[in-house]
Amino acid sequence: MKKTLLTTAILSIISIAPQSANAALINGSTLNFDTSATSGNFTSLPAAGSGSYFAMEVTSGTQVVTGISGFDSLIIGSTQSASSSAIGNIDNPWMFSGIQGVHESTSNTNIISASGDTATIDFSGWGVFWNGSSINLGTGISNGMATITCDTGSGCSDGAGYMLDYFATTAEGDISSKGGVSYSLHLEGTISAVPVPAAIWLFTSGLIGLFSAFKYKS
Repeated sequence: MKKTLLTTAILSIISIAPQSANAALINGSTLNFDTSATSGNFTSLPAAGSGSYFAMEVTSGTQVVTGISGFDSLIIGSTQSASSSAIGNIDNPWMFSGIQGVHESTSNTNIISASGDTATIDFSGWGVFWNGSSINLGTGISNGMATITCDTGSGCSDGAGYMLDYFATTAEGDISSKGGVSYSLHLEGTISAVPVPAAIWLFTSGLIGLFSAFKYKS
């Protein structure tokens, strides 16, 4: 009886571990960026597959698009604040209106919901560090929620391709002098899932060793 229970425990842990390694969008998973060289003024947003960018509708009907590339990229469930317009944790510095900036998140980008190949993430702390100040972009059009769509049938697992879209409105009268302007973010690339913690493998190895010793004694 004891042997049966021990065997069941070991098999349960072994079966769970690979699932943890490929879990879909758990905290700590990284959304890596495909770099985009697309920048300039457009009457509509670039098509999917153009890489990662953000856009500001500074004048009606014209989108000022800025291509971006990942630094640490977006780590789900974490806070990634920027200390300056040149030192961020998410993307490499870019230029907007002749001034350098980086994206940041001043609160955890936690998963709100996830089902199949889609998910929503809390972007209420999303913003940019630009022109010497942090500017919050966590309000407006999308109500602080970003949507993720992954490759069909991938379950947003490790190595899956994804697209993230988020829309916001800058606050009226903010320090950027761009108050009330619509903002769009489009990220695309691949997901890197959180690796299985070493403690799980150590615990599993220990149980296997214990089972072997138990089997030898019996």
